[in-house]
Amino acid sequence: MIPQRELANLRAEWTLDQNVIEKDYVLGWLLAGIAHQEELAEDLQAPWTRCRPPIRSSAVAAKSTTDL
Repeated sequence: MIPQRELANLRAEWTLDQNVIEKDYVLGWLLAGIAHQEELAEDLQAPWTRCRPPIRSSAVAAKSTTDL
């Protein structure tokens, strides 16, 4: 739950309704929870990403160092 003081600060900063900020907060935590559950994350993955092989982190790291 967002503390009232923080909620008031965000409302003033973003000029959004309190309900919108609270819903965004809850949805953010919900999506974070889904992303950490492997089965759920795979089920919700976009169809076009399922046909590509996963990128190896070492290949990404090697490429990023050669680009410098």
